[in-house]
Amino acid sequence: MRVLIISGEDLAGGGHRAAFRLHQALRGIGVESFMAVRRKHSSDSYVHKMTSSELGWPPIGRGYLDLLPSVLCHRKDEPISLGLQSVHLGKLIARFKPDIVNLHWINSGIASIRAVGALKVPIVWTLHDMWTFTGGCHYSGDCTQYRESCAQCPKIKPLCGLSAITHWVHRRKQKSWGNNSIHAITPSAWMRELALSSSLFANSNINHIRNCVNPAVFNDEQRQKTRAELGLPVSSKAILFSSANQPRKGAFIIPDVIRHLRTSTLENDWRFLFMGGTPPSLELNQDIILLPRTTDERRVAGYYAASDIYALPSLEDNLPNTISESLSCGTPVAAFPTGGIVEMVSNGVNGYLSNEKTASSLANAIYQASLFNMPARNAIATAAYKLYAPQKIAREHLDFFSLLTKAQLNQGSKAYKADEF
Repeated sequence: MRVLIISGEDLAGGGHRAAFRLHQALRGIGVESFMAVRRKHSSDSYVHKMTSSELGWPPIGRGYLDLLPSVLCHRKDEPISLGLQSVHLGKLIARFKPDIVNLHWINSGIASIRAVGALKVPIVWTLHDMWTFTGGCHYSGDCTQYRESCAQCPKIKPLCGLSAITHWVHRRKQKSWGNNSIHAITPSAWMRELALSSSLFANSNINHIRNCVNPAVFNDEQRQKTRAELGLPVSSKAILFSSANQPRKGAFIIPDVIRHLRTSTLENDWRFLFMGGTPPSLELNQDIILLPRTTDERRVAGYYAASDIYALPSLEDNLPNTISESLSCGTPVAAFPTGGIVEMVSNGVNGYLSNEKTASSLANAIYQASLFNMPARNAIATAAYKLYAPQKIAREHLDFFSLLTKAQLNQGSKAYKADEF
């Protein structure tokens, strides 16, 4: 089977990285997997950087048109994407001649609503966020208008000239995709339930398959070495945070979490490690360690392994790679009980979920997670391997792809040319 995975990049961002890992896992079990990206960071020869003729639109300014509502009328920092710009998908189909196309994160001018609807090959869309079935937002918060038509979006400022644009985007998706068979995969069961409750994907074939993590990279082998490099005392408890700009990632609450831990009566020598930057309001102190920015996954795995807890204050999330990476290194997780996170973290087994989405409650979950011993860490890593092993995840994808391609063959085959798109 020939699979073409389309994503914006290969090693930047959670959704892109998940797509790249799947691509490598599929090749690892003998599948002819190819990946087409706008920006290539890896040295994988089967990852294709789109040519200028395939990109179509000039690189400068690509994606800005899609984000117009976010610039002019958006209430929050989470983007609203219109899905107007696209690369020439037909040229990619003609180049690779895939049996199936697996779309991942394709916003910012990678694939438009119309271009996806015009594809004549079997499509499987891996939903890394909610955009596919909303009027343009990637996470809807408390809003459930995606179940109907996304009219009067609460994320658009009142009296804005673009107040009806989310309804327009929703209608374009319905018109373009209504007669096309788009199947989907969701990394979390939570995202699957949201998609099935939407008006756009209510009758779709949606399978829940987790993202994979390479245990040869993410493990606890570097724990002692990295702790020594970072100067972490044997008696200290190291808490790892990964900062992010989006409000839904909850970075704004981290300073309060740290203040609760610093001022508590808990007898711990806390060290706070930050991967990817710190929240703007954080007061730097001697217990704060800023980790060097890196795209080297083995280095990142060392940071997880050296830590005693990974803390994630996300308010909305699908199936965070950071949690599966941390668990694969044997490091317990403290997090808010939200989205797909509740499927990943079990109290007392591989971490703790807070009782409330507050700084004090998360601080308490961090303290509980700090009590895990080394045998428990080994058990956490073993259990994570069984859930996120590349071979297992790749075979689950292959089984799903095979069912869809067989169904397509039963309906009659056809050869496609680039000018058909």
